[in-house]
Amino acid sequence: MLKNFDDKCRAGGVLSIVSNPTMLTVYYTLYHMRIKRFLENSDALSRQILNSELGQTENFQKNFLTIAKKNNSFTKIVLIFVFWTPILYNIPTPLIDIYNQKYRSTQPLFLLYPYDDHKPGIYEVTFISQTLGLLCGDMKKFANDCFFLTLFRTQTLYLIYLSESIQDLGKEFKKSGDLIIKKKLTKWVKLHDHFIRNFSELISLYTPVICIYYVNLICTVVLCLFAQLQSDDGLIDGLGLISFLSVNIFQLYLQCATNDVFSVEAENLALEIYKTPWYEVDKTNKGILRTMLLMASKPVEITAFKSPTLRLNKEAFLAFVASTITAVMSFKKMSDIHQ
Repeated sequence: MLKNFDDKCRAGGVLSIVSNPTMLTVYYTLYHMRIKRFLENSDALSRQILNSELGQTENFQKNFLTIAKKNNSFTKIVLIFVFWTPILYNIPTPLIDIYNQKYRSTQPLFLLYPYDDHKPGIYEVTFISQTLGLLCGDMKKFANDCFFLTLFRTQTLYLIYLSESIQDLGKEFKKSGDLIIKKKLTKWVKLHDHFIRNFSELISLYTPVICIYYVNLICTVVLCLFAQLQSDDGLIDGLGLISFLSVNIFQLYLQCATNDVFSVEAENLALEIYKTPWYEVDKTNKGILRTMLLMASKPVEITAFKSPTLRLNKEAFLAFVASTITAVMSFKKMSDIHQ
C-alpha cells in the first residue's frame, strides 16, 4: 500500500506515463475512420491546387518536397533521442543498486505488483517489461507527434499557396478583363473554402489530442519532478529522469511552435488579400474580394473546445512551464504539511 504523500505522487507520475499510450490507442481506435476521410480530403485539395489555373503550382511542389525532407531529417534525429531516453532513464536503477550492493531492491517505475518483484529472475523480467513498455509508449507518442506536425505543416503550405496565388491575381487586375478575374477569383474562393472545411475537421480531430497532451504531460512532469526532488536517488538517476522529461517537453514545444507558424501564415493571407488593388475592379469582383477578406481575417486559434486554457502556441507553452513550477512548489508545501 501507498503509505505517504510522496509515494502517492510518485505512483501518480508513473500512472500518467503508462496511461499515455493507452489513451492514444483508444483515440486512434475511435477516430481512425475520420482521420482516413480527412487525409482523403487533403489529397483532393492538393490535386485541385496542382490542377488549378491560378499558378504557383511549381512553388507548391517545391515547398512540399522541402517540408518532406525536413520532416524526414527531423524524424531520424529525434527518433534517436526518443529511443534512448527511456532506456537511459531505467538503466541507472539496477546499476546504482549493484554499486550500493542492494541489487534487486528497486524498480525504475514505482508500480505495485501482486507478486514479489525482487526475487531473482522475476526482477529481471519485470525490469525488461518496464523498459519495453516505457519505450513503446514513448515511441507511440513520438509517432503521434510526427503525424500531427506533418498535418499542420501541410496546412501551412496550403496557406502559403493561397497567399502567393492571390498575390499573382492582384498583379493581373490591370492586365486581364473582369470576366477572367471573376473566374479565377471564384476558383480561389472554392480552394479557400475547401481549405477552411479541411482545417476545421483537423481541429476537431486534434482536440482530444490536446486534452491528452496537457493532462498527461502536466501530471507526468509535475508528479515525477516532485518525486525526484523528494527522493534520495543519486545524480545519475536524476539526470535520467530530467532527460526523459526534457524530451517530452521539447515535443510539446515543437507542437506549439508549428501551430504558431500556421497562425502567422493565416494572418499573412488576410494581409495579401487586403493588399490587392481591389479599387481597380468592378463591383462584382469587389464583392468577391470583400467575402474573401472576411473569410481570411478571422483569427486562427488552435484550441481544444475553443477554450483559451487549452491552446497550443508558444504563449501557452510558457504558461505551462510557469504552471509546472508553481505546481511543484505547491506539492512541496503539501508534502511538508503531511509530514
